Amino acid sequence: MRQTLLRAIFLLLLLTGLRPGPAMASHLLGGEMKYEYLDANGPVGTPFRYRITVFIYLNWECPPAGGGSSATQSNVPDGRCNIFLNLYNKTTGQRIVSTQGANTFPCTQISCPTLQNPIQNDQQPTGTFRLPRISNPSITPPQPGGCSIPAGSVPPVRLARYEAIVNLPVSFDGYYAVYTDGTRNFNIDNLQNPSNQNQTLYVEMAPPLLPNSSPTFSDTAVVVICQGDTSILVNNAVDPDGDRLIYSFSTPYNGNQGNAPSFMPPPNPVTYATTGGYSATNPFGTGAGNYAFLNASNGISRYATSRVGRYVVAVEVKEYRTINGSEVLIGSTRREIQLVSRTCSPNNSPQFTPATTSQPRLYTVEEGQSVSFGLAATDPDGNPINLRANSVLLDGSGPFNATFGGSQGTVLPGAPTGSATVQGNGSVSGQFVFNSQCGNGRATPYDVVITASDVACGSKTVADVFQILVTKAIGPNRISGDSIICDRAVARTYSAGGPSATAYQWSVTGGVIQGASTGNTVQVLWNGTGAGRVVLRGISAFGCPTDSVVRTIDVRPAGALAVTPTNAAICPGASTTLTATGGTTYQWTSSTGQTFTGNTITVSPAATTTYSVSTSDGICTTTRQVTVTVNPAAVADAGPITTATCSGIPTTLGTTSLTGYTYSWSPAAGLSNTSAAQPVLVLTNTTSTPQFYTYYVTATTAQGCVARDSVRVTVNPAAVASAGLDRTTCSGIATSIGAASLTGYSYSWSPATGLSSATAANPTLTLTNTTNAQQIFTYILTATNGTNCVNSDTVRIAVNPAAVANAGTNRDVCSGETTTLGTPALAGYSYSWSPAIGLSSATAANPTLTLTNTTSAPQTFTYTLTATTDQTCVSTGTVRITVNPAPIVNAGADSVICDRKTITLGSTALTGYSYSWSPATNLSSATTARPVFTAVNTTQTPLTLTYVVTATTSQICVGSDTVRITVNPRPLLDSIQGAASVCPTVQGIAYSIRNPRGTSYQWLVTGGTLASGQGTAAITVNWGTATPTASVRAFQVNSLGCSSDTVVFPVRVNQQLVTQRPTGPLTVCLANGPFTYQTQLTNGSTYGWQIIGGTQVSSSQNTVQVNFTQPGRAKLVVTESSNPAGGRCLGQSDTLYVNVLPSPATNLLVAGPNRACVSQGPLTFSLPGATGSTYAWTVNGVPQTSPGGTLPVTATTAGTYTVTVRETNTSGCSGPLYSTSVSVVPPLAITGPANYCPESRTGLSYTIGQSSLLTTYRWSVTGGTIVSGQRTGTIRVDFPAGSTNATISVVDTASANCAATFTVRPDNANVALFVASVDAQDDRKINLTLQALNNTNNTSQISIRRRVSGSGNPFQPVGNIANTSTSYTDSGVDADANVYEYQLLLTNSCGTQLFSPTHTTIRAQATAVEGGTGRDEGKVTVTWNPYQGFPVQLYRIYRRTAGGTAELMQTVGASGTSVQLTTGSAGFDQCFRVEAVGPGTLRSNSNEACVTFANDLTFYNVVTPNNDGLNDQFIIKNVELYSGSKLSIFNRWGKEVYKTTDYRNTYDGANASAGVYYYLLELPGGRSYKGWFEVVK
Repeated sequence: MRQTLLRAIFLLLLLTGLRPGPAMASHLLGGEMKYEYLDANGPVGTPFRYRITVFIYLNWECPPAGGGSSATQSNVPDGRCNIFLNLYNKTTGQRIVSTQGANTFPCTQISCPTLQNPIQNDQQPTGTFRLPRISNPSITPPQPGGCSIPAGSVPPVRLARYEAIVNLPVSFDGYYAVYTDGTRNFNIDNLQNPSNQNQTLYVEMAPPLLPNSSPTFSDTAVVVICQGDTSILVNNAVDPDGDRLIYSFSTPYNGNQGNAPSFMPPPNPVTYATTGGYSATNPFGTGAGNYAFLNASNGISRYATSRVGRYVVAVEVKEYRTINGSEVLIGSTRREIQLVSRTCSPNNSPQFTPATTSQPRLYTVEEGQSVSFGLAATDPDGNPINLRANSVLLDGSGPFNATFGGSQGTVLPGAPTGSATVQGNGSVSGQFVFNSQCGNGRATPYDVVITASDVACGSKTVADVFQILVTKAIGPNRISGDSIICDRAVARTYSAGGPSATAYQWSVTGGVIQGASTGNTVQVLWNGTGAGRVVLRGISAFGCPTDSVVRTIDVRPAGALAVTPTNAAICPGASTTLTATGGTTYQWTSSTGQTFTGNTITVSPAATTTYSVSTSDGICTTTRQVTVTVNPAAVADAGPITTATCSGIPTTLGTTSLTGYTYSWSPAAGLSNTSAAQPVLVLTNTTSTPQFYTYYVTATTAQGCVARDSVRVTVNPAAVASAGLDRTTCSGIATSIGAASLTGYSYSWSPATGLSSATAANPTLTLTNTTNAQQIFTYILTATNGTNCVNSDTVRIAVNPAAVANAGTNRDVCSGETTTLGTPALAGYSYSWSPAIGLSSATAANPTLTLTNTTSAPQTFTYTLTATTDQTCVSTGTVRITVNPAPIVNAGADSVICDRKTITLGSTALTGYSYSWSPATNLSSATTARPVFTAVNTTQTPLTLTYVVTATTSQICVGSDTVRITVNPRPLLDSIQGAASVCPTVQGIAYSIRNPRGTSYQWLVTGGTLASGQGTAAITVNWGTATPTASVRAFQVNSLGCSSDTVVFPVRVNQQLVTQRPTGPLTVCLANGPFTYQTQLTNGSTYGWQIIGGTQVSSSQNTVQVNFTQPGRAKLVVTESSNPAGGRCLGQSDTLYVNVLPSPATNLLVAGPNRACVSQGPLTFSLPGATGSTYAWTVNGVPQTSPGGTLPVTATTAGTYTVTVRETNTSGCSGPLYSTSVSVVPPLAITGPANYCPESRTGLSYTIGQSSLLTTYRWSVTGGTIVSGQRTGTIRVDFPAGSTNATISVVDTASANCAATFTVRPDNANVALFVASVDAQDDRKINLTLQALNNTNNTSQISIRRRVSGSGNPFQPVGNIANTSTSYTDSGVDADANVYEYQLLLTNSCGTQLFSPTHTTIRAQATAVEGGTGRDEGKVTVTWNPYQGFPVQLYRIYRRTAGGTAELMQTVGASGTSVQLTTGSAGFDQCFRVEAVGPGTLRSNSNEACVTFANDLTFYNVVTPNNDGLNDQFIIKNVELYSGSKLSIFNRWGKEVYKTTDYRNTYDGANASAGVYYYLLELPGGRSYKGWFEVVK
């Protein structure tokens, strides 16, 4: 990312009327000059190209209308159209005479229509260099609104820029550039007779052999300073070469306007005024209050003067560069400017914050690192502040990556720096961030100029310069390793030296890196001869490469030394011969210390040995090595010397195979494999005596070494074994196996289980089978005879399982209980039970048994089971069954009871029984025979419960029984209401059930008599005499016959009444009354109310309504009186305290507009309520989410909006609902031209859109001037020439938020065609390189226009492209047949058509002429038309043969249009292309013109090998063009003496005798040539 910074322009306020003067004043206010070295591609004699730029500050005040003159008017308000520069050779001091001659250039001044003589001629003196004016913008800034200048109006000022490229001859010391114009303004205070003194700009230019571009001031210089105050100006400059800059005051120059033939610097100085003490360093004089200071390091200057006036000041910038370790002055430039001191409006200067001023002024980072620092300023007067950073680092889309205040900055056209500005009111801050990148490092720091200017009348500025020094990445500075390479077969190590780096980059020329190339060492295998190179760069921790380190390597040709053994590997005891070639003398050394000489040696080492042979050519000693490997001796092992085996028994011979060995056995009889290391041998002996055999093994190693061994094998007769016949038996039954014993034999049976003897020939076997299936047992008999030969035999015994009879376990059962006997049936079994009584089956394996016992004692029964298998095996089993009597159980009868009643369940317990009830809930015991049940029913419906009793006898016989209990509910408890305190003898006092649940109640009265209502929910009571124990009681009986509890209501019968405390709201809001309070109503009583903090609104019997009069705590007390026959009774209640909260105010108004525009920002409404209150807002009845006292409302449509609000204070009390309304009308909209152009920028009309408000409008224009229409609906505006957007604003003065803005953008677009070039790959395409300049605000497309050159036809459009495009390819052409002219058309936003200069393409044509006899070669003539469109410096002619790569053949001067090339031998098909070379990178190709040569073969018949350069070889002309040819040469006897493929005229017959020879040349495809030639010696 790259950042951009706006180029700042200091305010210019040149005041007139400061003092009387002549009737006419000149236009010069100052200037500066710079130069830029371009290249050395200029014409011969003046090859060095420089771009020279001159800036002239001039007053462009116009004369008064109707004639007359002004004291400060200019006669060239636009500036001169051209200026003429003198250049001098610094070495000789002589003037460099240009070739431009003496010319007259008409110049029309267009800015001032009142100028009497607008057309003036610019006369170019002979020998001068013309610099045309390329821009002249007005740089007069507007004053802030409402400001006035005490001394009068502000005259306009232009900055005219003149620029040209000049070609200069060589000068070893450099040049002087001088421009003089006259005269100065008449009223400059610090000069003597200023109108008679010229203004001279002068710069010293570095020599072309030291390429340099001068520093460029980063800001426009014209400024105003305030009388009696210190002003800060920035004269900081940027040097594109990174040279160190030193700033100083300089004397303004007053040079001669003539064209002197020589020049000796400096020019004549100005003459200062004779009084006042004026000088270069005291431009305001030496009096009190006059001061001038210039910071030599950064160009910041501070000026103060006690007087109003005009003063000329000059600042010189010298640039120093370190060359060969010494700092050298290489040039200087200067700025001269006229300062105006005026009386400024009172204003305090902004100030940088202490945090800003305390920061370092120099930051040092390594390239790749980032740096960031904060900047801030405040204004004592609270004025708006512009905080601006200006630096080359803020280059927009350029290579640097910097921001200020998050902005990448903006670079104005031609500016060396960019700038970014942040704004604030009263204070402002911004962060400068620079992310340095690889390649940003340099010896001098980057300047960041910071200015803070307030926006006020008499604006003030403070400035400072921060510097960032970016150091280059530090890394290795040397390479260590071999510089001379004698043996290229050995990789060499090279190491980095000096400071270490994070990583390394190695590269090699003439060799190949072996392995990694990113460490601090590298291995190189050199593969060429001559000079090689090792190049090293370090990579820093930030990823940046360091400077390269180079080491040159001398790679010597490879030696021819070679060593060849007859055998490189031998067996022990063998020998081999080593032969060395390619040297002169040979020295041999073995690794065992032996030495030899001579080119051949014979060796017979006992172990592997390395032999080295060396030879030397005086510089390099070449060594070669050969290793003679002594292979291990072979090992052959056939096994033990003798071995014995039995007939038919396998035995293994030999030993384990060795790696790499091969084996061979003999004889092969009986062997499993004759090539195995351990074959298996099986032999039979059918006799009764042993037989003997011998076997041999031959072992050969992988290296061919051989060994042999043998083994003697004895084969004994086989043994006889008989285990008997297979048989079947039963478990536990004995049987005999085997046969009679043989003499001399021993026997062994396996396994030994069940055998009477394991070593007898025929033992007895007894086996058991405990499973349910037949088992097979195998017995092996091993018989060993007298020669230890062994044989074996096998017998299989099938053992059937024994029968299993399982009647089951003995058990106790209860009478009538069913139980299962036996076990599950086994497969193949049959069963029989006895007796069969009670069994479900007498033949089942596991029948069920059910028996009853009607007695009171247990009874026992025995059952027998007989089981028979399918192999007829039999077994029996018995089981004993005890049958116990059944239990007796009784849970009792079912019952119905009421809630809370009890009942006894069950019956009397029996001896030996235990009991268990379920569930146990509400039972007195769950384990007794007769528990007590307590009824519980909390519902109002009957509940039916089931209880089960389980009885268990002492024999664990179990029985159960069930009882059902229905529990009816009781009525719920009620409460009684009525008078709790009554007067004695009072009659008819009412009591009632509060919210009765039933209809029938029974009442009981103590201390009085029930007068009425018995059986109902309400009664009246006549009370008797005083008593403290009086009461009223009541209960209810429901329909199920269950009664409720009795509720008791105590009553106090006494003369002193206990009046109940009032009830009602305890916390109220003051404004929300009236509030109702009451006490208990008693018949015959009357009530009186006492209210503190409020007023009684009304009362009725026992109630009262109250309005409270103040916030705080209010009190209510009620007094009761009764007067029955028994006497008067009185009572007073306790006090009721009420918390009265304050309410919001009721006399507020909603603040807010009553008229506004749609969508012009939120409308604000507010209610001035109490602190901490919340608010409920609605807009057109829709509740809003804003709880505060202010509501923003965005009006999206026109109409009437009703806003309501209700306040709720911190006490939670709400106020009244307030309401207001606003009439919303459609928004304002400005219409008019969206762009202004150089030719259309005055008198542009702008108007507002539809509006229902008939009122006045206040217009303002930033970047333009309102000519007419202020306070109406339409205005006319003039815009100055420039590239700054203008903003038009309008405000409806009668409505809120009714405003509109409109941006008018300048369209300064132009279109340039740089190159029209035929495509290098396709002559049917032409590529255009182009650019739409200043196209930021232009949306038109570029029209590509073409015509055939010379046709006279108009241009025709061939395509349209976006104006951001930089190239176009025209595919509808034939560049072989035509020359084309191209022109670009771009229409700007004002409708003006802008055309580019015309470019004409190149058409090349080629004509071929075949070569003649002898050595005459074919020629090609190439012609072309001149390229038109850019200055052609030269033409390059390229040739491409047989579809190969183009090669440069010749370079022709700019005026050339043809060339002849001797090129026939280069190939059959040849194509030529012409390239026009222009300044910089401008290049244009022609079409490709092709020719064809026959290039027939011609054979020369004489060879004279005497090295005189004539006929030294057998020449076949053009033979190199015929690839794949074969040449054979024969002597006169037919013997072939030479043969080759692809002959290249190299046979010289040097080793042949003189005479005639015959040749045969064969071409691919079968064609051949025969002939003869003679070798003459």
